[in-house]
Amino acid sequence: MSYRTELERAVSRHTWSRIFAMVIVAVMSLSAFAILQTPARAAPQAVIGLPPVAMPDYMKYINVNNFKFDPLAAMPMIPATLHYSSVARNAPSYYLVQFNGPVTPDMKKALAATDVTILYYVAYNTFIVRADGPAIDRAAALPSVRWTGVFEPAYKLSPRLSDEFGALAQRAMDRARYGDQASSDAVTVVGPGLTSKTLTLSGAASTVAAAGTAVSPVSSSLGGRSSAPSGAVAASSTIPVEIMAFEASRVPEIVRAVSFLGGHQTSYSFGQTGGVRAELSKSVIEKLARVPGVMYIDRFVQPYVMNDLARWVVQSGDTVNHATPVHDHGIFGTNQTITLGDTGIDYKHPDFWDPNNETPGPTARKLTAYYKDCGNTNHCDLNDNGINHGTHTSGSAGGDDGVWHVYDGDATGSNGTTGPHDGQSFDAFLNMQDLSDDGFGIYFDSVTPLWTDAVAHGSWIHSNSWGSCCSSYIPEDVDTDTFIWNNQDFLVLFAAGNSGSGTNTMNPFAVAKNVIGVGATVNGPGLESVADFSSRGPAGDGRLKPDVTAPGVSLWSAQGLDPGGDGTAYWTLSGTSMATPTVAGSAGLVRQYYMDGWYPTGSKSAGDGFTPSAALIKATIINSAREMNGAGAYANGENKYPNDNQGFGRVTLDDALFFQGDTRGLTVDDHRSGINTGDTVTYNLAIGDSTLPVEVTLVWTDYPGTANCGPCLVNDLDLQVTAPDGTTYNGNQYMGFNPGESQPNPSDRDKLNNVESVLVISNVQAGLWTVTVHGFNVPQGPQTFALVLTGGIATEHGLIGLDHHSYQSSATVNIKVVDTGLNVDPNAPDTVQVNVSSDTESTPELVTLTETGNSTAVFAGSIPLALGPPTPGDGVLQVSNGDNITAMYYDNNNGLGGSGPVYAYAVVDDSPPVISGIGVSNLRFNRADIGWTTDEMSDSLVYWGVGTPPGNTTGEATRTMSHSIALTGLNDNTTYFFAVQSTDEAGNTALDNNNSAYYSFTTAVKPPTAPPNPEWPTFHNNEPRQGISPSKQTPPINQQWMDGPHLLNRWNGPVMADGILFSAPLDGVLRARDPYSGEVLWSRQLGGQFYYTSTMTAANGILYATFYGPSGGYVYALDEVTGNTIWVVGQSDTSLDFNARNEMAFADDLIFGTTWGRQAYALHASDGSVAWTFQMDGLAIASGATINAGVAYFETIAGTVFALDEFSGALI
Repeated sequence: MSYRTELERAVSRHTWSRIFAMVIVAVMSLSAFAILQTPARAAPQAVIGLPPVAMPDYMKYINVNNFKFDPLAAMPMIPATLHYSSVARNAPSYYLVQFNGPVTPDMKKALAATDVTILYYVAYNTFIVRADGPAIDRAAALPSVRWTGVFEPAYKLSPRLSDEFGALAQRAMDRARYGDQASSDAVTVVGPGLTSKTLTLSGAASTVAAAGTAVSPVSSSLGGRSSAPSGAVAASSTIPVEIMAFEASRVPEIVRAVSFLGGHQTSYSFGQTGGVRAELSKSVIEKLARVPGVMYIDRFVQPYVMNDLARWVVQSGDTVNHATPVHDHGIFGTNQTITLGDTGIDYKHPDFWDPNNETPGPTARKLTAYYKDCGNTNHCDLNDNGINHGTHTSGSAGGDDGVWHVYDGDATGSNGTTGPHDGQSFDAFLNMQDLSDDGFGIYFDSVTPLWTDAVAHGSWIHSNSWGSCCSSYIPEDVDTDTFIWNNQDFLVLFAAGNSGSGTNTMNPFAVAKNVIGVGATVNGPGLESVADFSSRGPAGDGRLKPDVTAPGVSLWSAQGLDPGGDGTAYWTLSGTSMATPTVAGSAGLVRQYYMDGWYPTGSKSAGDGFTPSAALIKATIINSAREMNGAGAYANGENKYPNDNQGFGRVTLDDALFFQGDTRGLTVDDHRSGINTGDTVTYNLAIGDSTLPVEVTLVWTDYPGTANCGPCLVNDLDLQVTAPDGTTYNGNQYMGFNPGESQPNPSDRDKLNNVESVLVISNVQAGLWTVTVHGFNVPQGPQTFALVLTGGIATEHGLIGLDHHSYQSSATVNIKVVDTGLNVDPNAPDTVQVNVSSDTESTPELVTLTETGNSTAVFAGSIPLALGPPTPGDGVLQVSNGDNITAMYYDNNNGLGGSGPVYAYAVVDDSPPVISGIGVSNLRFNRADIGWTTDEMSDSLVYWGVGTPPGNTTGEATRTMSHSIALTGLNDNTTYFFAVQSTDEAGNTALDNNNSAYYSFTTAVKPPTAPPNPEWPTFHNNEPRQGISPSKQTPPINQQWMDGPHLLNRWNGPVMADGILFSAPLDGVLRARDPYSGEVLWSRQLGGQFYYTSTMTAANGILYATFYGPSGGYVYALDEVTGNTIWVVGQSDTSLDFNARNEMAFADDLIFGTTWGRQAYALHASDGSVAWTFQMDGLAIASGATINAGVAYFETIAGTVFALDEFSGALI
């Protein structure tokens, strides 16, 4: 089934829209879906002589601003105050004209020929037009026209005008400004134009105003628990409004009407048409709706900001090697320009500073433009303000500290506050549009100048980490979609918002159809979890939002000090504000990939370069997204993928971009000519490797909708993929989750989204697949589109590969060629010949490769190697140690009009690695690190034990030249013997056992446990002195050292283990210190700020700690000495919501703790797997476990003590 059926979307769409529709003044009682009245004007098919037209039932309905009606069945009931009783026939008025079915260009030409001016499209098959009486009569008489009717004042009122929505939006703003400390007290209501220091939403209450009204809650994130408002506050009698005109020429008329109705603080601007903002009494809204030139009246909600590990997360998601394949190929965002609309920038920070250009400008190395763009609001000042939000987001997108044009930083973020921490597109240019003078509010007259100014400065990527709430398609979305429709290479990204984790909480600016809406994931190892603050979809009309996710929790980036100084340090911030520039930087990498000519060969070729459309960049990013399966990924009952929590998942560029040697192929079509209703474009896709998923992503820049449209889709395209056996897959018809994939042979199609995707995982067939893009209904065509296809693709561009880079002289070389041009007989496997030579045998051996199946386009074969003199033609390639091996296939047609040889290379290697520098470090009573180096990349293995030859092995398969293996769980005061071994890719093994004498080390004696001290600490073990000492001088205490200030240790105390002092205050950072000097040995950001942190436990050189954050609780096992993660488990791994407030315990290789679900648990210390759980029958657990003699004791807040079997969890 689809990821949300049409019925589900209709029912769940805009929770508050259904409740608040038309809820101002006398309209409170109206339902937007009431169907009671007969139509005033219609052209029945029998009258116009048109035979019955078979069209889907849903297309009979007109959807305009929450009114849904079939005009030939019944009309919505409209009160007299919001209904035109008559319309002048000799003067132009505005009407709705509905066609009989999917709209063709000929239908529109016929309508235009009646002297009707076509303005905008609304679903379904309906246009808003301007016409006088005779012209609309001629239009109604057309055979293709189903119905005509006047555009009523009732259609002009936004559901966001309600007091209830005002309260909801105010709470969202409070949360953005104050976080979880937002008060539920009364808020001071002020007009727009005041700075955010006093800013609230005019006309809004800060809490729910009507009992029983279902309003999406805004949850507190403290400790994962929620809080509710305490009471209601009366709403203001005035409201800030945003008025859209039918046409720009009507703006003066609207300004005059606003003035006549007592409006003030009036301003106007021009976007798709024209817009007017003003503060008005609610009592005059109906009168304003009757002004002929007014098309839509909405509440104006003041936008506001949405408060190095991300580098590898969005490029590979490789949690082991932290691979960055896009950067590794030299794609750094070079020659791209990313614009950020934000609070300003501290441009003297090292991330941006250019000593050769002391002010930003075209010749600067980083910040090539910095300008005010707040229009007539005058709320911008060319300074970053507040927390320097714009400086941080700029650093994430394209900061470049340290060595310019080279990535500086590390995969774990351990550079900390000193940095550097470079951005995703660290070699890109940046532009900053200053939109704020207070660091919180975002100010502008219209969004259109933001886009036009960016393009004027040569920038085609625009990142926006600001917005409001919740989910509506607002006038600014209309303007944004209009601009992108007219400038189809311009890519806009918006933060999803921080109003999560309830449904329908999307930033409305991110709801625009042609932007990328970005949600937030936890960073680093938590990349599978959605941050709890990240706003959720769907869009107001049911479309899937957000589009993708990226790291947004504790991201390191530039810390500005504007306006009082110049920052040089780095700090972490969290929010979809942080995720958005990360994806914007990724978009810069994708744009460079296409412009530098990496497609289609996977190697850089200037002749292949082209400028990608915004739709192609968006399609590539969505195609790269991986399904997430951690906390929050399936929240709100959405046990499906894709969904409105994660969209299409987290960005992983390597899953889409193709580089030479990759097994996953890439095919794209940036289809610029476009299609109309009834047109179909067909592609053939040869799949040779059936072990890889097939994923096809279709994105089109859709024609703009009208404000509060539902559905907002104008041009409806359909994606269909057909497998070799005839199985069909339709766009966005998914089933299941973890993993979710496309449903075979579905009965439905997507009618909402301008993004469609097919993902086949479980039944990928080798052979020829067919992909079609069909124009189902294109009323505003022709419609361009972008198509991205990834998988085990075979193309006419021939590829040859070997299974290794190096071989022993006695090995067999396996060869593979992929080329669709070699499919001569579709009903039988074909063959191809490859020349293979070596330095020893320079006359090539001819190797025949056979197709792996009918029409797979994948050809495989092999040739053995042997030492010796060359013997041409014997089917064996003679080699010598150190030889180069060359495999060559001649591609007669590379699909681009060319031909030529294609090569693959390897070397002969009979030499084992050379081991040197064997040593022992971090030697303690229970552990030791064994290190050595090799002269080539090889794996690591240590043989160790108390005797010789040692019987234990510990190793690491990842090849490196600098080896380190940690031996843990050792006995104290014991001599251990060891040897080291490394094996290279060719299979050559080197063993160093010290000439069979073996190397050795002796562990130290375990330090004795110190006896209780009657004087220190004063509150632990001396009953007469228990409690808090009245003075640090009583008893006399000499301060040895201090560190900080840090946030307080509220729920735990420091832990001393194996000569290291561990602490975890409320900043969520775990610090390991030398207890005598206070020196921080290492630190890790493991939890969220102000979340609970537990009292840790340690054993056998391993520290066990529980931390809580936006995505839930995690238990970590960490190396005491280095802080490296040995394992980490969360709710997605264990189904346990770990409680980080209670202390942990260790005994007999088990870790004990508690959960928020009122469970006691034991985990296996070796890997974090669950040994047992025990449910406390609804009783909250007050403390951690005490373990003694095989019994685990837990106490509840009711004073009950449970005794459980330590090993099974059974109740004793």
